[in-house]
Amino acid sequence: SHATAHAPAGADAMAVDAAAATGSLRTLGTGALQAAVGSHATTHASTTGQTANDHHDKAHGVSDHTDRTRTIPIPIGNFRASTGTPTFGGTTGGTTSAWRMALNDGIDGAGFITPSDYVSGGDLVVSYRMASATTGDVSLRGNLDAPAEGASIEGGGTNVTLVDTVQATANMLNIATITAFGVTLTVGRWCRVRLDRLGAGDTATGNMEVIAMHLSYTADG
Repeated sequence: SHATAHAPAGADAMAVDAAAATGSLRTLGTGALQAAVGSHATTHASTTGQTANDHHDKAHGVSDHTDRTRTIPIPIGNFRASTGTPTFGGTTGGTTSAWRMALNDGIDGAGFITPSDYVSGGDLVVSYRMASATTGDVSLRGNLDAPAEGASIEGGGTNVTLVDTVQATANMLNIATITAFGVTLTVGRWCRVRLDRLGAGDTATGNMEVIAMHLSYTADG
């Protein structure tokens, strides 16, 4: 038969267990050029002591699993006035909601839940515009608090101050990033942020209009 002719002892025998690039018959076994039987044991590299990232890096590459920077949007409507007399409402033009903060004003009490991919960090990024000032600095104080269960949710936290130079044209976007709070957040726990505009060191005239805020953090890739 045709099959018999190509068998190893046949009249037109095919090669057996030839190099990988050469068509041939394959015998069953554990050799590099043999075909494995259906009941063979598969050997994998040990994953003992490896993190999830270590394991996935082998399959997908390190670049797909490096830690990444992510953000938690903090709706400014969640804040409440805490000191001074900041007001919340439409800005000049009536289209953008903002906290209008004069000297010694503060907004307080916006909370968020630490996400499950949190690893470290926590920088408060404040987007604002000046109603009239085209020179000078605004002096800001951010506060980040991560109270444990049973602890007070009023006061506390860590204060960090920042002096930010305003744009040379009124009503332009300004972005101030308040860093180095040194607070370790716990996944799934409620946290609170606060923002104050301090009189000391503030040389920009008129209202500072806060239009957006978010917390930037390092996430597990």
